Amino acid sequence: KKPRTTFLPHQLRCLEETYAKRRYVSAAEREKIAIMLQLTDVQVKTWFQNRRMKARRMQEALAQGHATVHTLHPIRPSFLAQEPQTIFCPNPISLATECIPHINNQWRMKP
Repeated sequence: KKPRTTFLPHQLRCLEETYAKRRYVSAAEREKIAIMLQLTDVQVKTWFQNRRMKARRMQEALAQGHATVHTLHPIRPSFLAQEPQTIFCPNPISLATECIPHINNQWRMKP
């Protein structure tokens, strides 16, 4: 069995930003995201599947009155509590595939 993937904060931020714009991404978009974040296509695909299921469970819990929006989805996720000075997450949908790691695991597009 393959070990569980632990996503880095900048990877989660970019995945969440992309998910906020589109719940479903095409195979080409998924490949670009994977390259940009140094993940496999399968990891990105699985993350989006799991994120859609999380949203569905949250919606069902809200509908049943078991929780509030703030308990299920905090305003500021813990991995963003100590935000670095700058994080740049290019729009993966219109992404150029050449990204380079920058200081402190931040990403910047090549000029």
